[in-house]
Amino acid sequence: MEVVSASPSGEETAYYWEHLKLEEQRFYQAGLVDAPDIWLWDLLFAPVTKSYPLELEGVAAEGEGARLSVWLQGVSDFGADPDHHLRLYVNGSFFAEASWNGKNPQRVEGELGAGVLREGENLLEIENVGDTERRTRW
Repeated sequence: MEVVSASPSGEETAYYWEHLKLEEQRFYQAGLVDAPDIWLWDLLFAPVTKSYPLELEGVAAEGEGARLSVWLQGVSDFGADPDHHLRLYVNGSFFAEASWNGKNPQRVEGELGAGVLREGENLLEIENVGDTERRTRW
């Protein structure tokens, strides 16, 4: 095959999608033998709200939305169902709510509206509601 030098051509792209995976392995939970990951980022004993700063660069100025996934891990399993109830917020905007049972993982996923994310520091808040008598960690 012949090698040919070529300059970029066409219209300039207004934005592009980037996948960020943020993870910190701070708490080892040996009792979660069936969990996909026994290292957890943080512990959320209900009722509590904790905040996690997310630094973003190159956020589209054109008002594009974004997709966010948060992986949670239950560490308790009591007789009542559900054991866990959380609400998630991004920059003060409600994002999602999740309830589930037992020592099971839970993925919360959805769309963030245009303008929710901003250049620089953003804030993910997770509220362990405390309306069950259970504890949740993530």
